[in-house]
Amino acid sequence: MLSDGVLHALIVDVIVRPDVRGQGIGTEIMKRLVARCQEAGVLQVQLFSARGKRDFYERLGFVARPDDGPGMELGGLP
Repeated sequence: MLSDGVLHALIVDVIVRPDVRGQGIGTEIMKRLVARCQEAGVLQVQLFSARGKRDFYERLGFVARPDDGPGMELGGLP
């Protein structure tokens, strides 16, 4: 994750080794990253992820942007 610590944060995918997927590791990493942003008062968390991972990130509160603004961002932040 990259962040200016105030307004913006960018998460560039989370990749978990195939042999340990499905154990909640990726979910926990994402929850911790988002919590750090919330604690710092970061206003916008953006996401760049691999194709086919949309459902995973949507379960964590991210929403896809329109086609003219590709990527995802975390919904519900002030």
